[in-house]
Amino acid sequence: MFGAAGATISTAGDPHRFFAALLGGQLLRPAEQVEMFRTVPTENWIAHTCYGLGISSVTLPSGVALWGMGGALFGSWTYAYGARDGGHVLVADINAAWAYGDWHDPIGVFTDLLVAEFD
Repeated sequence: MFGAAGATISTAGDPHRFFAALLGGQLLRPAEQVEMFRTVPTENWIAHTCYGLGISSVTLPSGVALWGMGGALFGSWTYAYGARDGGHVLVADINAAWAYGDWHDPIGVFTDLLVAEFD
């Protein structure tokens, strides 16, 4: 049903290394990096975010902008966000049966983690 989306076997260290390299300019040519960071504000998605080519930015209450991506599949949530230069990245993997009421605001949990780490 979801193709390769659920077929990844990894730890939090894998997306951490990937996003540190991606944000740090080690995976794309400079022109591609510029295009990736070109974003548009999102509406009807997550508050204080913009979306680009496979990456999003979120602005914390302090004004700090972070870059990364996250997603969920049947109760497993992974978010990876960090500084634009890739020097500081936070990855969180959380499992919960959100659809069954374990969580009421999973995005809020990740936002709280980002604020605690980066603000």
